Amino acid sequence: MFQRLFGNTPEEQLTYLQPRILLTVLIIVVGLLAMLFGGSGDWIIVIAAYVWGWNFLKNWFGFTTIGAFFSGNIAIGVVLFVVYLIVGYVIGLIMFLLGAVRYIQLRLMLKR
Repeated sequence: MFQRLFGNTPEEQLTYLQPRILLTVLIIVVGLLAMLFGGSGDWIIVIAAYVWGWNFLKNWFGFTTIGAFFSGNIAIGVVLFVVYLIVGYVIGLIMFLLGAVRYIQLRLMLKR
């Protein structure tokens, strides 16, 4: 399962996951600090999910279909676009959890 998501070999997977994990941890820390000091840090953390989910959405739906959402009825386009963003967020969270677990596994495996 991890091979299809993150790469064929453990080294490729680690190369794919390491920048994303570090970026996500940085974004989450900034978001938590913003919430601590009264800012809107929850939106910053939402961005972290899209770091993970955007590749899936891009490959599944493509960028050209976003414009197609709005080509017919604008109200239906807005609803579809919001659903598109929610699906991206949920998929991003799932991919982040899978990626974090796999990253920890790879770090422990390659540490030995």
